[in-house]
Amino acid sequence: MRQVLVLAVAMFVGSVAQAQNGKIITSQDFANNASRCSKGTASFKVAVGPKLPAYQIRLVQDPVSAEIATLHHVGRIEISQGRSLLETIEINSIWSDSLCSFFEMKDVNFDGYLDIAVLRDGGGKWSRYDYYVFDPASGRFVTDALTEDLAQVKSSGIVLDAGSQQIQAPFFKGRCAGVDTYKIATGRLEKIQIQEITPTGDECRITVKQNLQGTWEVVRSSRTFDMSGPGF
Repeated sequence: MRQVLVLAVAMFVGSVAQAQNGKIITSQDFANNASRCSKGTASFKVAVGPKLPAYQIRLVQDPVSAEIATLHHVGRIEISQGRSLLETIEINSIWSDSLCSFFEMKDVNFDGYLDIAVLRDGGGKWSRYDYYVFDPASGRFVTDALTEDLAQVKSSGIVLDAGSQQIQAPFFKGRCAGVDTYKIATGRLEKIQIQEITPTGDECRITVKQNLQGTWEVVRSSRTFDMSGPGF
């Protein structure tokens, strides 16, 4: 998983250079590009939401010494408007380069404002992010019950569907792939569909269950020899 993430980051560096030259980054830029630091820092302007002045985001990579694969302080995010520093977010991760290499901004709660995501930990086929959602009332990025829920999702990379306002979390079980689906309800993350994966020899057996009024009901079963993508 880490090798895949590093490759994705290395492929898209153009927008950050433009941002550091004054370009205001939008959600589309973050969808197609990744932030990289120069000498441990990166600074860029972001259009967080409609009709809002641009936010200046500064990433400062400053990891403390720690054993491999242990959660530790890796740096901070400084958030400003104009000359005013609005807030500083301290970042922890198991990887010292997480802040610079795996920083994202996307509308994770579908409210029209970009939120912050930073990789916290992961394994060979999964990762987890810490999230900070934008609060329009205060103009700051905050944590709440939803961000706590999101931080528990292990996935090979969540997919946000703004049309259905659902969050898909692809995963692997052995060589088989599946996907769980969530929605946001009353400020919490609610799992609405799961795929139970059973690797059997050269095939993957997939049982799709849906949450129907609090009860998990089987809605579809299948088997596949294609182990590269979720079975639908």
